[in-house]
This record gives sequence, C-alpha cells and structure tokens, in this order.
Amino acid sequence: MWSENNLFRNDGDPGSNQQTDEFIRHSLRVDADDRRVERLRQYWRRLSHQQAWRRRKLLSASLVAASLAACALFFVGRETRDDSLPEPVSDKIASVVDGAPSANSVPSVDVQGEHASLTYGRPPTEYERILFAARQPRQLSAKRPNETTIEDLASRLTNIPRGNTDKVLASAGYSQSSAIDGLLEASRESAQRDNAFDALEKLVDVEGLAELARASRYPEVRAALALRLLATNSDASLLEYLSMVDDMAFREQALGVAKQAAKPPIGQLLVLLDDQEKSVRLAAAMTLGRLNGPDVTRLLIDRVTDQPSNSTEAWLALLACRGELADEFLAYAGRRPQLLGYYNNARVLWAQSIP
Repeated sequence: MWSENNLFRNDGDPGSNQQTDEFIRHSLRVDADDRRVERLRQYWRRLSHQQAWRRRKLLSASLVAASLAACALFFVGRETRDDSLPEPVSDKIASVVDGAPSANSVPSVDVQGEHASLTYGRPPTEYERILFAARQPRQLSAKRPNETTIEDLASRLTNIPRGNTDKVLASAGYSQSSAIDGLLEASRESAQRDNAFDALEKLVDVEGLAELARASRYPEVRAALALRLLATNSDASLLEYLSMVDDMAFREQALGVAKQAAKPPIGQLLVLLDDQEKSVRLAAAMTLGRLNGPDVTRLLIDRVTDQPSNSTEAWLALLACRGELADEFLAYAGRRPQLLGYYNNARVLWAQSIP
C-alpha cells in the first residue's frame, strides 16, 4: 500500500525516488479505449477554442480602447487650435444685433477724417450691409402672383357642373385631397361654411359628405355637415344623415342638431318608418323622437292607433318623445288591452336595440 509518508519521505535513500516514480505511473494508469481517448480529445479541443476566443476578445478590446484614445487626443488638439483662431464675423454680427457689441466688432469712427460715418455721406461697408439686412423684418411667406385661395376655389367649384371639377382643380393648382382638406378647414368659419360645403358636395357628392363628417377632427364641422344632410330636401342626403344616427360613434352629435333644422323632413321620416332596412327604420324613429313636439307626436299617435300591429318603429319614436302629449298617450296605452301588447313589445325592443 502506498501511503503519504512513503510518498514524501526522502531520507537520502536512493530507492525513495523510484517509489515516487512508481506511484505516478500507477496513478496515470487508465484504460485507454477509443471512446475515452475521443472524449479527452474533444475536451482539449473545446478548451483550446475557448482560450483562443478569449484572446481575440482581449485583442479587440485593446484595439477599440486605442482607437478611442486616439480620437480623444485628436479632438482635444483641434479644440485647442480653434481657441487661437480669430472671432468669426457671424459672431460679431450676432453680438451687435443682441445689443452687446464687443470692442473689436465695431470699428472706431473718425467723424472729421476720411472714415466719416453714414451721417456724413460715407457709403456703408460690406459688414454694415449685412448688419442692416439682418435687422430688416422678413416676410416669411409671400403669396404667389397667380395663387388661387381656397375661398376663390370654393366659388369656382360651386359655379360649374359636377363633371368639370378636375379641370378647375388642375387650373388652380390643387389636388382633390388638398382641396378637400382646405375646404374642410375653411368650413370651420361660419361665414365661409355654406360656400365650402357646396364646393365639397361638387367634389364628393352627397354620399361622401357623411364620410367627410366622420373623418373630420373638428366637432363643429361634423355637426354642421350632419345638419346640412338633414335639412337638404333630398332622399339621398336624408339616408346619409340616418347612417350617422345609426353609427354609435356619431349618434348623439347627429341627433343633437335635429331640432336646429328650419324645416325638418318629418314626412320623409314617417315614410322611412316602413323602410326595408331595420337600421333605417330605427334611425328614423330616433330622429322623430328627438324632433319631438306636438305635431310630430300627433302624427305618431295617429299611426299607432290606425295600424297598431304594423307600427313598431312608430311606438319606438313615441317612447323617444319627451313631451306631455306623448306621456299621456303611453299611459293610456298601458290601460287599453288592445294597445298594451304592442306597447310592451316596443318597450322590449327599445331596451334591446337602442342603448
């Protein structure tokens, strides 16, 4: 048995070194099959690759540090050289304009000598011309001689047939998108609104006005376009208005302008209560309910009493009315068996369809 005492004892016996060598040979004696040799070779290969990668990283970091140091020395030397340069003329002009001229920026004036001031008739120097030009007020945007304003464009569009808008836009230097943007911006002012809306209708037709209202970022423009669609004596424009009422995002704003119409199309709305499209019928009912008033309420009462089984939307319009006459009739309908069923059905549909 080998022991630590036998291994490290060296008392001058020549055999002790032989024992140590024998111990080392015994410790290194392993089974050298192909599998273990291959694993050992792969281990040393990975270890050598890792060491080579570390050496490359250290070399790259050293090169980057040397480059940064060289750049820093270059810019420091450049700033040092720039400090010795004379003050630029632009800095002198800025100091004079700011009201704090330096002693070197303005030359001394000898009134009696040959360098007389401008008061005595001396022509201005180049430096003074630059200074005077800098102090002159500048006009940032000048109108081109033949430029067509958006107001002029609106007037020209309203006075031409609908098919000739492309020629007018081309002659005025506008594209259709830029003209629409300019007209919508001009319609924010009430004095120019009608003229701008007339021009927009020539460009996009009635069907496009509702889309422009939805796309506009100005609430006053959206409300004005909705009122125009409602007040225009046209079935197409009324349907476009009702499409805004049907849209939850614009319903309140569209209904909010209903009572502002000088002559609301009550008769057309009553007819649309029987439209094939459910969304049109519901939007017409909500509009009639918002218009309210004794005349509208009487017309709706006549409709539900004459045709109680085929007047669901008329019942909805009565539910939307807030007048005293509507409340009295609904209370009466709640006590009449021949009307109570239709009234209750309308209340259920109101809760389901009109949040």
